[in-house]
Amino acid sequence: MLGTPPDRDRTPSRGRRAVGALAAVALVLGVIGAASVAYHRAYGTWWQTPQRISFCDRTYVASPSPVLLTRAEVESRAGSLWAIKDVDRTLRTVATVPPLPVVGKPVLAVVAPPLARQEKGLPCAMALYLQMGADRYVAFLLSD
Repeated sequence: MLGTPPDRDRTPSRGRRAVGALAAVALVLGVIGAASVAYHRAYGTWWQTPQRISFCDRTYVASPSPVLLTRAEVESRAGSLWAIKDVDRTLRTVATVPPLPVVGKPVLAVVAPPLARQEKGLPCAMALYLQMGADRYVAFLLSD
């Protein structure tokens, strides 16, 4: 038995396993905490429907008592917001909230062409529409 190491040298001690497990839990909690703080800074809420969305260097805000709209209502509103005639009124997905491909909810907008924005001083979009569910959207209007 002189040539074989004791069993306790081959496997990590109970204390080392506990420290490793605590480190893993702390890492997960740190990532969740950092994501929560980032979400709050970006949208003004803690993992709820945003109070605001930033897009194209502008801020869009939700009304204090938001109304759920259908896609048809969104298309009707989006088309009527632009006073100029040369804007393509097609709704496009311009972002997701949060900006993650799997869990992010689409944000739709009618986006003014760059030339019209430069020549006429227009914002990228007059309103954003956050999809809340199947055929359900909340409007976010351009803030002052």
